[in-house]
Amino acid sequence: MGGDRLLHDLEHLAFFTSAILFWWPVVSPAPHFARSVHPVLRVVYLVTGALQNAALGLLLAASPRVLYPSYAASPEPGTLSPLDDQALGGVVMWAFSGAVDMLAVILLLHQFFQAADREALGPTTTERHGRSRDTAPLP
Repeated sequence: MGGDRLLHDLEHLAFFTSAILFWWPVVSPAPHFARSVHPVLRVVYLVTGALQNAALGLLLAASPRVLYPSYAASPEPGTLSPLDDQALGGVVMWAFSGAVDMLAVILLLHQFFQAADREALGPTTTERHGRSRDTAPLP
């Protein structure tokens, strides 16, 4: 039992570590540590990751048989069958992770277009004169 618990904990540690490594280039939490990746490349990165995740979720949801033999054991009364449980897990994986990925894509595109708008408008009054528009020059 103890070995199973340790293996289970290591599995969760691996999931957490891989999630940190996956999202690091998107979030760019340490901009002084490394140069930030261009937002368009972040979008490509996220969409590529979302495609493989959607494919796995679709495989789980649409499979005509249970893919994990240990999972095919008879269910407890009142619960979903192993195949229905696998299909539900695939749909949740597909839908939820797709929604999170696409929300991140929308935020990155918003950031990109905001930066493009600021660049197109040129420097603000504050940047040109070192003061805001509301500040009158001193006599």
